Amino acid sequence: MNKWLNYVTPINNNIGTNGLLLRMLAKFRREVLREDRISPSIMLQLKIRIRKEGYRSISACHYIRKSSFIDLLLDFLLGVEIVNEIYLRDNENIVIEAFELSYKFSSVILVKDKINRNPRTITERLPTILIGGFNLPRTMDLNEWGGKVNWMNNEQEAIVYNYKSQGIFYVKIENNKYYVEFKFGDRVVYKFTDELLNPGNLTESKRIVKRHTYHFCDGDIVYHGQTFKKKLY
Repeated sequence: MNKWLNYVTPINNNIGTNGLLLRMLAKFRREVLREDRISPSIMLQLKIRIRKEGYRSISACHYIRKSSFIDLLLDFLLGVEIVNEIYLRDNENIVIEAFELSYKFSSVILVKDKINRNPRTITERLPTILIGGFNLPRTMDLNEWGGKVNWMNNEQEAIVYNYKSQGIFYVKIENNKYYVEFKFGDRVVYKFTDELLNPGNLTESKRIVKRHTYHFCDGDIVYHGQTFKKKLY
Protein backbone atom coordinates (compact mmCIF):
# COMPACT_ATOMS: atom_id res chain seq x y z
CA MET A 1 0.00 0.00 0.00
CA ASN A 2 1.21 3.54 -0.76
CA LYS A 3 1.85 6.38 1.68
CA TRP A 4 -0.71 8.91 2.91
CA LEU A 5 -0.94 12.18 0.99
CA ASN A 6 -2.93 15.36 1.60
CA TYR A 7 -5.06 17.52 -0.70
CA VAL A 8 -5.63 20.94 0.90
CA THR A 9 -8.08 23.77 0.18
CA PRO A 10 -7.73 26.99 2.26
CA ILE A 11 -10.80 28.38 4.05
CA ASN A 12 -11.06 32.17 3.92
CA ASN A 13 -12.77 34.26 6.61
CA ASN A 14 -13.48 31.15 8.69
CA ILE A 15 -16.35 30.17 6.39
CA GLY A 16 -16.45 26.54 5.27
CA THR A 17 -19.40 26.15 2.91
CA ASN A 18 -20.90 23.26 0.96
CA GLY A 19 -19.95 25.04 -2.25
CA LEU A 20 -16.29 25.34 -1.27
CA LEU A 21 -16.12 21.68 -0.29
CA LEU A 22 -17.85 20.51 -3.48
CA ARG A 23 -15.40 22.50 -5.60
CA MET A 24 -12.52 20.95 -3.67
CA LEU A 25 -13.87 17.43 -4.22
CA ALA A 26 -14.44 18.08 -7.93
CA LYS A 27 -10.84 19.29 -8.33
CA PHE A 28 -9.55 16.31 -6.36
CA ARG A 29 -11.46 13.93 -8.61
CA ARG A 30 -10.10 15.65 -11.72
CA GLU A 31 -6.51 16.28 -10.61
CA VAL A 32 -5.83 13.21 -8.49
CA LEU A 33 -8.24 10.33 -9.08
CA ARG A 34 -8.33 10.56 -12.86
CA GLU A 35 -4.58 11.04 -13.12
CA ASP A 36 -3.86 7.80 -11.29
CA ARG A 37 -4.21 4.92 -13.74
CA ILE A 38 -2.69 2.19 -11.59
CA SER A 39 -4.47 1.84 -8.25
CA PRO A 40 -8.03 0.45 -8.21
CA SER A 41 -8.83 1.54 -4.64
CA ILE A 42 -8.28 4.43 -2.27
CA MET A 43 -8.60 5.36 1.42
CA LEU A 44 -10.03 8.81 2.20
CA GLN A 45 -10.70 10.92 5.28
CA LEU A 46 -11.82 14.55 5.46
CA LYS A 47 -10.22 16.84 8.05
CA ILE A 48 -10.04 20.49 9.01
CA ARG A 49 -6.93 22.42 10.04
CA ILE A 50 -7.48 24.58 13.12
CA ARG A 51 -5.08 27.41 13.87
CA LYS A 52 -2.77 26.61 16.80
CA GLU A 53 -4.45 23.20 17.31
CA GLY A 54 -3.67 21.15 14.22
CA TYR A 55 -5.99 18.76 12.43
CA ARG A 56 -9.37 17.31 13.40
CA SER A 57 -11.22 14.56 11.51
CA ILE A 58 -14.73 15.48 10.37
CA SER A 59 -15.52 12.25 8.55
CA ALA A 60 -14.91 8.58 9.04
CA CYS A 61 -12.11 6.92 7.12
CA HIS A 62 -13.48 5.32 3.96
CA TYR A 63 -11.92 2.55 1.88
CA ILE A 64 -13.49 2.45 -1.57
CA ARG A 65 -13.08 1.61 -5.22
CA LYS A 66 -12.11 4.79 -7.05
CA SER A 67 -15.24 4.53 -9.17
CA SER A 68 -17.34 4.92 -5.98
CA PHE A 69 -15.93 8.35 -5.05
CA ILE A 70 -19.18 10.17 -5.82
CA ASP A 71 -20.95 8.01 -3.21
CA LEU A 72 -19.01 9.84 -0.48
CA LEU A 73 -20.32 13.32 -1.27
CA LEU A 74 -23.19 13.30 1.23
CA ASP A 75 -20.94 12.00 3.98
CA PHE A 76 -18.33 14.67 3.30
CA LEU A 77 -21.00 17.40 3.22
CA LEU A 78 -22.06 16.27 6.68
CA GLY A 79 -18.55 17.31 7.71
CA VAL A 80 -19.47 20.93 6.94
CA GLU A 81 -22.41 20.62 9.35
CA ILE A 82 -20.07 19.25 12.00
CA VAL A 83 -17.76 22.24 11.52
CA ASN A 84 -20.59 24.77 11.82
CA GLU A 85 -22.51 23.07 14.63
CA ILE A 86 -19.75 21.74 16.85
CA TYR A 87 -16.66 23.84 16.26
CA LEU A 88 -17.77 27.32 15.22
CA ARG A 89 -21.05 27.59 17.11
CA ASP A 90 -19.56 26.62 20.47
CA ASN A 91 -16.23 28.43 20.17
CA GLU A 92 -16.13 31.94 18.77
CA ASN A 93 -12.33 32.12 19.00
CA ILE A 94 -11.60 29.09 16.86
CA VAL A 95 -10.08 29.75 13.42
CA ILE A 96 -10.44 27.07 10.75
CA GLU A 97 -7.78 27.51 8.09
CA ALA A 98 -8.37 24.71 5.59
CA PHE A 99 -10.14 21.57 4.50
CA GLU A 100 -7.75 18.66 4.08
CA LEU A 101 -8.54 15.41 2.32
CA SER A 102 -6.09 12.71 3.43
CA TYR A 103 -5.82 9.87 0.93
CA LYS A 104 -3.81 6.78 0.16
CA PHE A 105 -4.00 4.70 -3.00
CA SER A 106 -4.22 0.92 -2.67
CA SER A 107 -3.42 -1.91 -5.08
CA VAL A 108 -6.08 -4.10 -3.46
CA ILE A 109 -9.09 -4.85 -5.66
CA LEU A 110 -12.06 -4.38 -3.36
CA VAL A 111 -15.17 -6.53 -3.75
CA LYS A 112 -17.17 -4.13 -1.58
CA ASP A 113 -16.63 -0.54 -0.48
CA LYS A 114 -16.17 0.22 3.22
CA ILE A 115 -18.14 3.39 3.88
CA ASN A 116 -19.07 4.60 7.36
CA ARG A 117 -22.24 6.64 6.94
CA ASN A 118 -22.38 8.05 10.46
CA PRO A 119 -19.07 9.60 11.58
CA ARG A 120 -20.62 11.08 14.74
CA THR A 121 -20.80 7.60 16.26
CA ILE A 122 -17.08 6.88 15.90
CA THR A 123 -16.33 7.62 19.56
CA GLU A 124 -19.14 5.27 20.68
CA ARG A 125 -17.37 2.10 19.46
CA LEU A 126 -16.04 -0.53 21.78
CA PRO A 127 -12.42 0.24 22.74
CA THR A 128 -11.23 -3.18 21.52
CA ILE A 129 -11.69 -5.32 18.43
CA LEU A 130 -11.78 -9.12 18.18
CA ILE A 131 -8.77 -10.52 16.31
CA GLY A 132 -7.80 -14.18 16.43
CA GLY A 133 -10.07 -14.80 19.40
CA PHE A 134 -8.59 -11.96 21.49
CA ASN A 135 -9.88 -8.46 22.17
CA LEU A 136 -7.06 -6.19 20.97
CA PRO A 137 -6.77 -2.38 21.10
CA ARG A 138 -7.99 -0.35 18.12
CA THR A 139 -5.31 2.31 18.46
CA MET A 140 -1.61 2.81 19.17
CA ASP A 141 -2.49 5.27 21.94
CA LEU A 142 -1.43 3.30 25.02
CA ASN A 143 -3.69 5.43 27.19
CA GLU A 144 -6.65 3.79 25.42
CA TRP A 145 -5.52 0.23 26.15
CA GLY A 146 -7.67 -0.14 29.24
CA GLY A 147 -5.34 0.50 32.15
CA LYS A 148 -2.51 2.37 33.82
CA VAL A 149 0.60 3.05 31.69
CA ASN A 150 4.08 2.91 33.21
CA TRP A 151 6.83 4.28 30.96
CA MET A 152 10.41 3.02 31.24
CA ASN A 153 13.82 3.41 29.62
CA ASN A 154 13.24 6.96 28.35
CA GLU A 155 9.81 6.00 26.99
CA GLN A 156 11.26 3.26 24.79
CA GLU A 157 9.36 0.65 26.80
CA ALA A 158 6.02 0.60 28.58
CA ILE A 159 3.83 -1.63 30.72
CA VAL A 160 0.05 -1.29 30.48
CA TYR A 161 -1.95 -2.90 33.29
CA ASN A 162 -5.26 -4.08 31.80
CA TYR A 163 -7.86 -3.64 34.55
CA LYS A 164 -10.58 -5.70 32.85
CA SER A 165 -8.61 -8.86 32.07
CA GLN A 166 -5.98 -8.55 34.82
CA GLY A 167 -3.32 -9.13 32.17
CA ILE A 168 -0.35 -6.94 31.30
CA PHE A 169 0.84 -5.50 27.98
CA TYR A 170 4.63 -5.32 27.65
CA VAL A 171 5.50 -2.85 24.90
CA LYS A 172 8.89 -2.21 23.30
CA ILE A 173 9.00 0.92 21.13
CA GLU A 174 11.34 1.38 18.17
CA ASN A 175 10.79 4.33 15.83
CA ASN A 176 7.16 4.00 14.67
CA LYS A 177 6.72 0.40 15.82
CA TYR A 178 5.39 -1.31 18.93
CA TYR A 179 6.47 -4.87 19.74
CA VAL A 180 3.81 -6.14 22.13
CA GLU A 181 3.46 -9.15 24.41
CA PHE A 182 0.32 -9.74 26.45
CA LYS A 183 0.98 -11.78 29.59
CA PHE A 184 -0.81 -13.46 32.46
CA GLY A 185 1.86 -13.87 35.08
CA ASP A 186 4.89 -15.32 33.29
CA ARG A 187 2.85 -16.81 30.43
CA VAL A 188 2.79 -14.97 27.08
CA VAL A 189 -0.78 -15.29 25.78
CA TYR A 190 -0.24 -13.58 22.43
CA LYS A 191 2.11 -11.23 20.58
CA PHE A 192 1.61 -8.61 17.90
CA THR A 193 3.48 -5.78 16.19
CA ASP A 194 1.98 -2.36 15.45
CA GLU A 195 3.44 0.11 12.95
CA LEU A 196 2.23 3.71 12.72
CA LEU A 197 1.22 4.58 9.14
CA ASN A 198 0.20 8.21 9.53
CA PRO A 199 2.36 10.23 11.97
CA GLY A 200 0.16 12.29 14.26
CA ASN A 201 -2.78 9.87 14.11
CA LEU A 202 -2.47 6.86 16.39
CA THR A 203 -5.60 5.24 14.92
CA GLU A 204 -3.97 4.63 11.51
CA SER A 205 -1.63 1.68 11.76
CA LYS A 206 -0.60 -1.74 10.51
CA ARG A 207 -0.82 -4.70 12.88
CA ILE A 208 0.83 -8.07 12.38
CA VAL A 209 -0.52 -11.02 14.39
CA LYS A 210 1.22 -14.27 13.44
CA ARG A 211 0.74 -14.57 9.65
CA HIS A 212 -2.07 -12.02 9.50
CA THR A 213 -1.69 -8.34 8.61
CA TYR A 214 -4.38 -5.77 9.46
CA HIS A 215 -4.51 -2.16 8.33
CA PHE A 216 -6.41 0.19 10.65
CA CYS A 217 -7.89 3.51 9.56
CA ASP A 218 -9.67 5.58 12.19
CA GLY A 219 -9.59 2.55 14.48
CA ASP A 220 -11.38 0.21 12.04
CA ILE A 221 -9.89 -2.63 10.02
CA VAL A 222 -9.91 -1.64 6.36
CA TYR A 223 -7.60 -4.34 5.02
CA HIS A 224 -6.76 -7.88 6.11
CA GLY A 225 -4.12 -10.03 4.43
CA GLN A 226 -2.58 -13.39 5.22
CA THR A 227 0.71 -15.00 4.25
CA PHE A 228 0.95 -18.73 3.69
CA LYS A 229 3.90 -21.04 4.14
CA LYS A 230 5.21 -22.48 0.91
CA LYS A 231 5.10 -26.24 0.66
CA LEU A 232 8.34 -27.98 -0.23
CA TYR A 233 7.92 -30.85 -2.63
